[in-house]
Amino acid sequence: MELNDVTNAAVQCYAGKTGRNALVKRTEAGDFRIRGEGTMVGSCSLDCDIAFWEIKVLKGADDVQIGLKKFSPKRPVSLDGQLTGDNDGKGSAPQWALKREFLPQGQKLKAGDVVGVHWDQTDFPMVCFTLNGTFLPNASITRIRPAQDIYPAVSVSGEGEVEARFAGGTFEHSPMASKFTPIVCATNLI
Repeated sequence: MELNDVTNAAVQCYAGKTGRNALVKRTEAGDFRIRGEGTMVGSCSLDCDIAFWEIKVLKGADDVQIGLKKFSPKRPVSLDGQLTGDNDGKGSAPQWALKREFLPQGQKLKAGDVVGVHWDQTDFPMVCFTLNGTFLPNASITRIRPAQDIYPAVSVSGEGEVEARFAGGTFEHSPMASKFTPIVCATNLI
């Protein structure tokens, strides 16, 4: 399978807004290292129908949450807290995350693990996760409504530190299917 490993910088997703105590640093490879306390959302919403990105756990896996968050730059919500993993999309700032119980029995996230996030508005489930390239069948989110203003998100606290990979050139694992490509941010042509 061939994955375009270069995303046009004009439409590439970058690190976006963060909680006050979440620290983000761009790596030489163009990925984003996140540590501290809080949530980081990507620089653009998932307006694209299909997308893929990876989060590599660097340390403190128990202090990391990976998923999606409803966020509007026009009416921003606090990013100081953590993704809860409630997956119900209810509340003032709906969010969806990879729950610990979705992992194979007896398995926990650990340093070095790479979580792939697959977004697909054209089919159910809408979000699927992989762990080190292996599909997690119990870690699927079927319905996210409404699907506007949904952003890739990751939370860290305590010892948690991750690397967010949006562009594709540094992906460690291929997506589950060739239709999944790096996030493409919507652009205004007028």
